[in-house]
Amino acid sequence: MYIRPYTVSQIGLILFAGFLWTYLYRGSRSSSVPFHPATRGIMEALVWGMALIGIAAFTGVVTHPQLDLLWYAAQALGIFFFAALAKAFYALPPQAPTVWPGEARWAPRIIQGLALLDMGYSTYRVWVWGQTGTIPPRVWYTRLGMFLAGTWLLVILVRKARQAARTAQPEAP
Repeated sequence: MYIRPYTVSQIGLILFAGFLWTYLYRGSRSSSVPFHPATRGIMEALVWGMALIGIAAFTGVVTHPQLDLLWYAAQALGIFFFAALAKAFYALPPQAPTVWPGEARWAPRIIQGLALLDMGYSTYRVWVWGQTGTIPPRVWYTRLGMFLAGTWLLVILVRKARQAARTAQPEAP
């Protein structure tokens, strides 16, 4: 069992995310206004992020070959994190002209589908290779789901920023 310097940082991030989630939850509950969809998306992303960092911290501290299999779930948790952030970003203003009809509904579902495919693939690898006792590392193309989810999130953010900049500029007379 090894306590590494970055393990302390991971525990700090988990505590910070937990406090932020509690603050958002209590603030939304004490108000008469219902949860904003962006707040719900951020809270969901915080939970997925805490689970991802928790697995990383746990597998970093406890050195046991069978517990290293938990790390295979981390990729899918990261994709679920991006899907929750996509829901939150789609809910932020400006909403109307920045997205195509139905995109705000289908894009997070597609990202979640990528995560489920990754979880299925990881489960299959662990089931097949786990019986031999050695599981080979991931192939580079199995990490494309995380890359696609993160890239799509950046595309959403850039489109929203461009639309906000366009609407903020005064029109010429």
